[in-house]
Amino acid sequence: MRRVNNFLNVQKKNVVVTGGAGFVASHLADELVERGAHVTVVDSLVDGYRENVPAGAELIVADVRDTAAIDNVIASADLVFHHAAVASVPRASADPATAYDVNVSGTIAVLECIRRHNATARFLLASSASVYGTTGEPYAFSEEDRTAPASPYASSKLMAEVVALSYRRTYGIDARIVRYANIFGPRQPRYIMFDFYGKILRADDFLEILGSGMQQRDFVYVSDAVNATISVLTANLLDGCIFNVATGSATSVVDLAGCMASLMGKPGLKLVTTGKSWVGDIDYLLCAPTKLASLAWHANIDLPTGVGRYIRWMNERGLRTLASG
Repeated sequence: MRRVNNFLNVQKKNVVVTGGAGFVASHLADELVERGAHVTVVDSLVDGYRENVPAGAELIVADVRDTAAIDNVIASADLVFHHAAVASVPRASADPATAYDVNVSGTIAVLECIRRHNATARFLLASSASVYGTTGEPYAFSEEDRTAPASPYASSKLMAEVVALSYRRTYGIDARIVRYANIFGPRQPRYIMFDFYGKILRADDFLEILGSGMQQRDFVYVSDAVNATISVLTANLLDGCIFNVATGSATSVVDLAGCMASLMGKPGLKLVTTGKSWVGDIDYLLCAPTKLASLAWHANIDLPTGVGRYIRWMNERGLRTLASG
């Protein structure tokens, strides 16, 4: 694959980050501000936090489905990073109608603003590696592999991708897609690491793990994911428009639990699996960052280092009480 060496400089560019008060997108907004971009965050604050928005960014509190509220800011944008979504497999399974509405209709609303007012803007959709589904055995999906979403969340993300690609083909909008593996790090106040953190704090003898514990995931530290995301949208002369954001390395859930227990000073905890998991869980979700190699991207933060940073953030933020409650 041809190596890309030409990237757009974001300094003084008008950049919109939807969902920018949430986990990944707030780190993205931080980095864009640091690079000198004029950043506007659009977030409903239903699932985001005002304090996550960097001081150098403007915050517009709005739902991305409300085109009247976002028209003006999209009209003047050079780059649009679309992260606003129901970004949880369990929550989407509990309320699929809302997940489809936000994840698909929200994507349409943003793309319509671009089509009507600003067709030269670059658009990036934050999607998910869950669109691949699972093979029942360890396998690292490439961007060219078939998709087979196994949950309402995953299917809503794939539908949003189809929408983005249709606007690319029909209207010539420069739409690009990243499929995130399991992103982790500070500001992520739920999901597996948050769950383990609380359980390990409370545990004296054993740590309960949902499922078999042999489920495998590709964990990517948030700063690495942010750098990949910016590279995808700023790269010029791309081959293709869909990129896995992944390390290509698998970690089992039981190994993650053991790593966290050791880093939290409880290496002797017995790890007990329940055999029961949550709706929408899959055994293997691994990806190959095949196309990111053309952008000279690689992960810089390994799992123990990233987990250690996450644990320190939880401690420093006073989340011991929250996680153990």
